Formats: sequence, C-alpha cells, structure tokens
Amino acid sequence: MPKGQLHNKKRKKNFAILLLVFGWCVLIFVITIVKIARADDATFKDRRVTHQESIQKSHEEWQAKGDPAADQSANDARRKAHQATMEIDPEPKPPTAP
Repeated sequence: MPKGQLHNKKRKKNFAILLLVFGWCVLIFVITIVKIARADDATFKDRRVTHQESIQKSHEEWQAKGDPAADQSANDARRKAHQATMEIDPEPKPPTAP
C-alpha cells in the first residue's frame, strides 16, 4: 500500500504528541530533582527547625495561659447543643397523596 499525504500528516501529528509526552516527563523529572536537592539544602533544614521551634514555643504559651480542658468542655457543650438543633426526625412522615 503506498503511503500518501494522509500518512505523512498523521506521522507529523504522532511525532508532535510523542514530543509533548517526552517533554512532560522531562518536566516532572526536573521538578522532582529540584525538590530533592532543596530538601538536602542546609538553609531549608534551618528554616524547618526554626519553624518547629516557633510552633513548640506557641504551643507552650498556649498551655501556660490556662486549662485547655475547660475550654474544650465549653466547646463540646456548644457543639452538642448545636447538633441537637440540627437533628432530623428519626421517623420521617410518609408523603400524603394529592
């Protein structure tokens, strides 16, 4: 079977799609390598440690302010009261005929 213009047109399209898929794979690979290299960076580790220390400090300040259990019980009571108002009838009424 002789190859015609349609075969050449489809070959170009298929080659373009192949290049797009290959380009997408290269992009994902480059992003992954950059993220891995950044994770090993000392400044990134320092920032992470600093952030963890600030979280720990704010947690200790929060605990020092008072009894978190008392606040939690008040929140639980408000949540239960809200849920009680939102409950649906356990036995729905059957529809009435028109």
